[in-house]
Amino acid sequence: MAVDVRIFTAAVFILAAHFTFAQDCSYMVAIPRPERPDFPSQNFDGIPWSQYPLIPVEGREDVCMNEFEPGNQNPVTVIFMEEEIEGDVAIARLNYRGTNTPTIVSPFSFGTFNMLGPVIRRIPENGGDWHLVITQRQDYETPGMQQYIFDVRVDDEPLVATVMLLIVNIDDNDPIIQMFEPCDIPERGETGITSCKYTVSDADGEISTRFMRFEISSDRDDNEYFELVRENIQGQWMYVHMRVHVKKPLDYEENPLHLFRVTAYDSLPNTHTITMMVQVENVENRPPRWVEIFAVQQFDEKTERSFRVRAIDGDTGIDKPIFYRIETEKGEEDLFSIQTIEGGREGAWFNVAPIDRDTLEKEVFHVSMWE
Repeated sequence: MAVDVRIFTAAVFILAAHFTFAQDCSYMVAIPRPERPDFPSQNFDGIPWSQYPLIPVEGREDVCMNEFEPGNQNPVTVIFMEEEIEGDVAIARLNYRGTNTPTIVSPFSFGTFNMLGPVIRRIPENGGDWHLVITQRQDYETPGMQQYIFDVRVDDEPLVATVMLLIVNIDDNDPIIQMFEPCDIPERGETGITSCKYTVSDADGEISTRFMRFEISSDRDDNEYFELVRENIQGQWMYVHMRVHVKKPLDYEENPLHLFRVTAYDSLPNTHTITMMVQVENVENRPPRWVEIFAVQQFDEKTERSFRVRAIDGDTGIDKPIFYRIETEKGEEDLFSIQTIEGGREGAWFNVAPIDRDTLEKEVFHVSMWE
């Protein structure tokens, strides 16, 4: 009867140990990544290799072992490990205290032994437990460094421990703003979205690009005129678009060229800063301006005179040629004429024919000139 009691007690203990080890490490690859859950304490005393060959290493925030399910047909220990960890990383403790030395089976079922550099060593070195240790620093962006599947074997244990090691991508790369041409926006247009769109890449993918934001810094008030908005690209998380929005109408005469700094921030944030240029397109809406003109001319009668006048396009960014005409009082059409200098950019000659004021009984004449 005493034997039955001991067997029953051991069975209860094993089941209790199994249920206390209920870790779900999927939080490490969630986007956004939450804080590490408060996992319950784990007690593996008396649990054999056949029940749990590998058990978690305590005290590491950058490594997490999923719950092992020995009842499955091909049980696998799934371990998550962050990339870019400096130095050797113990990812599991071997639940073995026999006399044989555990070994790692090579070649791997998936991945390359040399890229991972796994070893089995005692920690502490003299008399400590066997640990599975990774010696090669992992970089998620390097091809072949995202996942490994391999076996750990002990000669006197029938169960071969299969390990699936998943390398966790962290946001460790800077975004890159790709800007190869300036942004041209017409003045006095509507506010809102523009056609100016640029690509921003990040090697860390969705964990970075989903949270990408942009900031304008300037010695002037450019941030009052512009806003930079992230646009996700459907089915593509390695890139996003940065779209220029106008917050209030631009004015070519006030500022034909906006020059400011743009910084892209990702989730950490890592940053990339470039200088952006927005050229304001001059729209034809201003009248010509006189630069050489007179209000009054006084000269002797019966003399032929010519005076140069010149106007320029009020929309200086367009600078169209100017052509001229005059309006006189009735009956005086033969006394005054205007001739545009060829090309329309050098002004015009305002010509006055000889005037006999005694015959006309008039000494003041009104002429209007138009461009």
